[in-house]
Amino acid sequence: MRRIEILYIEWEDALAQNVIALLRPLSEHLYHATSVHEALRVFKSDLPPFVIMSASSSKGINIDLCKTFKTLSPKTKILLHVNPEESTVLLDAISFGVDTFALKPLNKPSFLATVQTMMHTFFATQKAEEALHLTRQLTRAFETSTIVSKTDLRGIITYANKAFEKISGYTQEELVGKPHNIVRHPDMDKSVFEDMWNVISHGQIWKGVVKNRHKDGGPYVVEATIIPILDTQGKVVEYMSIRHDISQLATRNSYLQDVIAQNEEIVKVKSNELLEKLYKDEITKLPNSLALQRDIPRFEGGTLFLLDINNFNIFNKLYGFAFGDILLQEVTKHIMFLCGNKEILYKLSADRYALLTHEHSQAHIDDTCNQIFAYFDTTEITVETIESFISFSIGVAKIEDGRDAIVDAEFALDISKKHGKRFKVVYDSGSSQIREELESIGWLNKTREFIHKDMIVPYFQPIVDVHTKAVHKYECLARVIDGDLVIPPLMFINAATKLGLLTSVTKSMINKSFQYFAGKDIRFSINITERDIMDGYLMEFIRFKAERYGIDPHNVTFEILENITLSKESDLITGTIGLVKDYGCDIAIDDFGSENSNFSRLLSLQSDYIKIDGSFVHNCDKDPEKQKIIDAIVQLAKRLGIKSIAEFVSTEAIFDTIKALGVDYAQGYLFGKPEPNTL
Repeated sequence: MRRIEILYIEWEDALAQNVIALLRPLSEHLYHATSVHEALRVFKSDLPPFVIMSASSSKGINIDLCKTFKTLSPKTKILLHVNPEESTVLLDAISFGVDTFALKPLNKPSFLATVQTMMHTFFATQKAEEALHLTRQLTRAFETSTIVSKTDLRGIITYANKAFEKISGYTQEELVGKPHNIVRHPDMDKSVFEDMWNVISHGQIWKGVVKNRHKDGGPYVVEATIIPILDTQGKVVEYMSIRHDISQLATRNSYLQDVIAQNEEIVKVKSNELLEKLYKDEITKLPNSLALQRDIPRFEGGTLFLLDINNFNIFNKLYGFAFGDILLQEVTKHIMFLCGNKEILYKLSADRYALLTHEHSQAHIDDTCNQIFAYFDTTEITVETIESFISFSIGVAKIEDGRDAIVDAEFALDISKKHGKRFKVVYDSGSSQIREELESIGWLNKTREFIHKDMIVPYFQPIVDVHTKAVHKYECLARVIDGDLVIPPLMFINAATKLGLLTSVTKSMINKSFQYFAGKDIRFSINITERDIMDGYLMEFIRFKAERYGIDPHNVTFEILENITLSKESDLITGTIGLVKDYGCDIAIDDFGSENSNFSRLLSLQSDYIKIDGSFVHNCDKDPEKQKIIDAIVQLAKRLGIKSIAEFVSTEAIFDTIKALGVDYAQGYLFGKPEPNTL
């Protein structure tokens, strides 16, 4: 009988059937338990590697059960499927260190992605542990069969293994910290050691037969290989000496050379085995990133190409990781065929390759990239009867002394990927794109600090009634106060999105805006994003904060971008917006007209306001075409019973124009800039 791979614990049958349908393609060896007793019985019997469990204090499915599982099998990965209301269980789980969790209600894509990530991490870790175990065994065999020592650049011993202690008669304490000539025999010619130092100090490997002296004065003979150890810049940092005792053969001159040759081959094989594991990619057998760092100094003045397969994760998702590994092997064959012996090919992490060439010119870069693009445009790669086309994004950098070409090429590759498939970018430190990328990385660290230190605060800009100029409500706009600086969202919102922290910004804005308007009968609006809706927390969070601060939901408007109507998760979005409106809040469509819209979905959102994008409002008093667009939007809004708001109203002339066109409300510097307090 096959061992159970996934233990799934859930008492609600409807939810269980949905989850089992998602899990079944991942593993046929799945067991569904509906009680704690049944789950413990099955777990003790099979010790499955994965447990997916719904948390319920009432059912006894809580952190204590997790602890029991981890006690019985520490390597078992646990995914806790928890309802946000079960805050105690969730906090205990996070504190205990549950491997991962997913929130209810069930979001199938998000839940499946979480499970797949957990399983992939488990198997990758398992594979790495097996490789580490094998490496340790090889190292142990190497250490017990070979005399090994290390010295610094001056020849001072920094390490000696047991075999060295045994053959020399010295203890570890007597050897470490002493010059290696502590075992030099006086019969050895000094020229041998002069030659040795000349070779190894230039980063080359020295081999030879050396007669040494035992602590008691007696001689012993070793076959020695001294290997310089280099840093990433190609500089020698220490020396490793690998020796084999050939004392018994020293007197057999006729036989000595054959034995030396055999021992040299053994050393070569063992060294190559270790180096192959260290410098080779396991899947493709190409040199890996460590090899790239080792080799790149030899290509100074040449070119580094980083090749990233576009959307490779789709193949893993569709056909599995085993298929993806085979596909990488096939892609490797094609690139090697394409490049021939002109370039050295490396396989880096995931779906990325590197090419090193000695030449650097724009013509060379163009020819190389165009050749790769053209070849894979017309080459179909077949794996297990599945035919696939792939494409690359390429980042290019010149290999120069004093610069990290790999980092430079990474910058160029990131920009290339933003342009889409089949695109190359050559690193240029003076280009605006590179400067923007460097600034973007800087803002990632700053934004993480802003959110961690809760530095995001609301500023308030009035929205006035066009006819009376009285304040109708305020829009709450995110700012960061950093000393004397007031930082606008343009500087940190994109960074928050990349960090996956955009919902943290929204939560902070809702909490602090509700807190500010507590006890005030004032209308206000807050921006929310598609991510806030997709994460499933929004409605309960709004309700909780409104009750805490005594906010009347009818005073609150939530603004969403127009492009949300194009989302594939339209049912979830429409449903969530419906719940927000049922609670009493209003909905506004922000930046209307700036994106393509799905009007049927736009109507289904039943918005209360349409905010006309500022690009149409700016200078509309001088531009008849913009006036036509504004008029069309206003007429559409009126027919739908929706109020219109014009953004970026900065002058009386613009205000008079939008008023004449029938706009209901106006917002802009004419009436007030965003300020830390309301008027």
